Amino acid sequence: MLALSFHIGKDRFALPCTDVVEVVPRVQLREIPHAPPHVIGIFTYRGAIVPVVDLCRLMWKTPCPERLSSRIMLVRTDGKLLGLLAERVTEAIKLDAGAAAPPTIPVANTPYLGEIYFEGGSMVQLVHVESLVPDAQRALEAPRG
Repeated sequence: MLALSFHIGKDRFALPCTDVVEVVPRVQLREIPHAPPHVIGIFTYRGAIVPVVDLCRLMWKTPCPERLSSRIMLVRTDGKLLGLLAERVTEAIKLDAGAAAPPTIPVANTPYLGEIYFEGGSMVQLVHVESLVPDAQRALEAPRG
């Protein structure tokens, strides 16, 4: 499987390339009142309003550093776009599907953390996009006021 590699702090993660629509530079976001802290805002992409989840805030409660390699990975799920902000979004890697190991310790509230692979001497954990969508969509659908 071909996957897009990125970092959250010192840890390495990946998204299957089949889930990625495009990778865009970090852009100015409009904040969403009362959104969960990791849903950091929205922006317009080709006429569509796209909510953005800061994966650093989601996983470690700290904002994604402003690096040249910090990017928004656009993914499509249930017909809607979602932006995922991460650092060091730099390369596509090949992961051997037959060598995947399940997460060994289930952690509450992390259904998006998937299988673990070994690539280039380090662990890479897959992120399941469909499990990230509910909070972001709720933030867009929440009543304003």
